[in-house]
Amino acid sequence: MPTPTVPTMIVLSILHDGRVLIELLADHYKSFAAAQVHVAGPDGTAALLLEWAAQARNRALPTPRGRSAVRAEIPVEFSDGYVVYISAQAGAGLGRFSDAPGALASRFRDTFQDPEIAGESRVAQSFAQQLGQDIGRFYRAAQRRSLDRLAGGEYLRILAHYLAQLRSKVSADDQNFYQAWRNSTGKIIDDEAYLLLCEDSGARSLYLAIRAEEGQLYQWYMNLAKGGCSGPR
Repeated sequence: MPTPTVPTMIVLSILHDGRVLIELLADHYKSFAAAQVHVAGPDGTAALLLEWAAQARNRALPTPRGRSAVRAEIPVEFSDGYVVYISAQAGAGLGRFSDAPGALASRFRDTFQDPEIAGESRVAQSFAQQLGQDIGRFYRAAQRRSLDRLAGGEYLRILAHYLAQLRSKVSADDQNFYQAWRNSTGKIIDDEAYLLLCEDSGARSLYLAIRAEEGQLYQWYMNLAKGGCSGPR
């Protein structure tokens, strides 16, 4: 399948200290460009987006390259950030990020994909300003929500309990536990991804450890579900 010649999405990776990686993608594997901005600089973010929009309008975007190669040129590691996908579709994830997800998705499409108006100054300005402001609003709301959720440190005990529970599942009898986890506590953990933006490093570490352990449980479960391989991990 050929690589799209117009952007299909923008991906944000937001760190707890306010740094943000913005990627302009041709698809999930190819990137036109990437840059680092900060939640406290919405004007700088908007200027970057307007530059990309102008390049798209003039068909002057760089040739898409492997996403990992483009990210490697950014001197900060963003793999532990809170990830937001912005495309022409306003899905549930975007709804958690923006007060007006439909408008943001529509403005992305108009700015980068509609051949009649793509990159047009007024349309692009509206998209760039909204996204720059949304990043800051979301970041501040996530930090406030994290503070409330941690309840002075009380919730750290619960996160530690979740992690211990996952790590205790090692016998062959537990190989289906991933299903039970995803249908219960796993959904709670999904909704608490905002903890990646909290100031408490212990909470961030616990959350990341839970997600990593969940990934290992998934692989173990798939060994059974798809490969028919039963046994301890």
